[in-house]
Amino acid sequence: MAPSDPKPKRRRKAVLDLRVPFFRPVWRRVAMVLVLALWTGVEVSMGNPFWALLAGGIGVYAIYVFAFDFDPPNDGADSG
Repeated sequence: MAPSDPKPKRRRKAVLDLRVPFFRPVWRRVAMVLVLALWTGVEVSMGNPFWALLAGGIGVYAIYVFAFDFDPPNDGADSG
């Protein structure tokens, strides 16, 4: 009797996974950072320091991922 094939390991999705093929175009990454910066400004102007800190922190994380550590998984589609 042949051993059964092991189930392929599925990658667990993270809550804040920015390394996805959706963000492959540069304009989407820039737009995301700008929206987060704008939202941080809105929260500061409304007097909500918690939400401003949260949006700003996500913005800083997005800058780090998009500028220094961006390597989206290959979805099988070539860009050219």
